[in-house]
Amino acid sequence: MTSSPLSIADLSAIAVEFGIRDGMLDAAVEEIAHEWAASRFNNGDLPELDFWDAHEQLHDEASENASSLNNRGVLAQLQTLSEGCTRAALCSLLRDILTSA
Repeated sequence: MTSSPLSIADLSAIAVEFGIRDGMLDAAVEEIAHEWAASRFNNGDLPELDFWDAHEQLHDEASENASSLNNRGVLAQLQTLSEGCTRAALCSLLRDILTSA
């Protein structure tokens, strides 16, 4: 189920509620960026490239995007992780991420 994007105020409140500090979500952002790259690859993005070149380019882009998001801080990370989520779904995801870390 998708919802309207959470506001910066909502995301800030969630960050405080969960005690999220810089670096705590880096791996999760990296993982989701590569999940999106895999989805794009499996959907045939970059058909002009051969199999391995397309795979490498999409995953290189994912790494660059994740690094950029991680460098922008916790709110940018939360915006990315919350795409298409309700507040409750994001909180559930954060509980999973932070308890497995």
